[in-house]
Amino acid sequence: MQIASIAGSAIQRTGRESERPSGDGGFERAFAARTRSAETDRLDAAIAAYRRESTMTPLERARRDVLQDMKLSEEQIAAMPPADREAVEKVIAEAVAKRLRLPKPERGGPQMTADAFIARMAARG
Repeated sequence: MQIASIAGSAIQRTGRESERPSGDGGFERAFAARTRSAETDRLDAAIAAYRRESTMTPLERARRDVLQDMKLSEEQIAAMPPADREAVEKVIAEAVAKRLRLPKPERGGPQMTADAFIARMAARG
């Protein structure tokens, strides 16, 4: 009953009876409920972030990342004068294209298809 003695000393200091646990585990239940609520809020936020991320296309993610690197928002770009906006959009488009480019095969030849790879592995035995 260490909790009861801590709560009892708090009542003596504050003089408020409402802080005193009833002895039926109310304090523990309230603490557990508050902890569950905080954990649930964090989980809900993580799920919402995952859903937002999973609905974005690779192009949208690349554009978002480029804008973050440039410390710009879509709203700031929309508020720019047309000439500035066009120049910034060109820089963004080039950066997005660079991020989305796939690496070239190392041997310089055409990339092997999955079926060709499987057949090659099967032939090795």
